Amino acid sequence: MAEGSFWKTAPGVLTAVAGVIAAVGGLLAILFQVGVLGGGDEPPPAASGVASSSAVVSSTVRFCIGAGTGINLNDSLDVAFEKMSGLEIARSDPALSAGGKATVKVHLTSGKDLSGTITSGCDFFAQTDVGRYSLYPDRLVKIEFRR
Repeated sequence: MAEGSFWKTAPGVLTAVAGVIAAVGGLLAILFQVGVLGGGDEPPPAASGVASSSAVVSSTVRFCIGAGTGINLNDSLDVAFEKMSGLEIARSDPALSAGGKATVKVHLTSGKDLSGTITSGCDFFAQTDVGRYSLYPDRLVKIEFRR
């Protein structure tokens, strides 16, 4: 078998081009997913809807599939959505960033407020009158719980 560069054969060139296209496509998908490309500073329309006018029934809200029906505040206190009248995101690291945290203020039905951090690596999802929301803390401003 003769030695030579694979660039001199059609199958070699096609394989190389396909590899580059797949790598670039994968990189773009990841950058869009984590918000580096495409999102800007403006929250998407769904986040605006939750923040400004939509309220959700607390029993339909979930966070971080494993945690389920509440949040784990400061990695130590489990607070159920049923005990909340609202939740505000003051700031958040980008979604899915390693060790990322979001600073939150929790309004309890008792009238008391709690502040602390939650992971920014999980999303909130809820069923509303408009449809199903799924938002990471970096795209969410506020959730109001309807009773």
